Amino acid sequence: LSADPAYVQSLRLQMGEQRYHRQLFGRATQAMAGSPPATSTQLIRPTIGLRFELSILFIDDLLLTATLEAIAPALTRPAKSVAQQVLRDRRSHLAYHAERLTLEYAAFNVIRRNLRRTRLRGMFRVMLAMRLREDAALLRALGISLAAFARECRGQFAHWLERIVPYRREALVRMLLTQAERPYDQPEG
Repeated sequence: LSADPAYVQSLRLQMGEQRYHRQLFGRATQAMAGSPPATSTQLIRPTIGLRFELSILFIDDLLLTATLEAIAPALTRPAKSVAQQVLRDRRSHLAYHAERLTLEYAAFNVIRRNLRRTRLRGMFRVMLAMRLREDAALLRALGISLAAFARECRGQFAHWLERIVPYRREALVRMLLTQAERPYDQPEG
């Protein structure tokens, strides 16, 4: 990670962008409810490793994108514009992290590839369960089935997983050869 200063800088910019998103949501909440925005504290956790951190960032972006897409139709004007701005940013993050994870998870050994897929699936299941527990009341209040939301998240994850850690070696080579030079410029989805 320290050998790639451009990536370190992009992570710093992303953290600043996440703070800005929290401020936007706070202001929108304040405008809608007439009360001051709630402050959130972030837990400080030790860095376990690059692949782990990238996986956490990727899955978090994936789940937040799915949540915002699910609740966006029910939002009012100021909150809807904030959600759309955050969605654009998160989709860019997904494309960017998917590309970095493809490089980090690349292994021509089929056993390693399958172990990495299994580890990523396990991390996704844990984070999906946490997201469902945290957002259950919101989703139910908006008439969104938790089972349908979980199915949608699993479908999106399966799509991205096949791009990041493909089963077949030929697909991996093709993904590595088609890595975009500047993935932030052209988000997919």
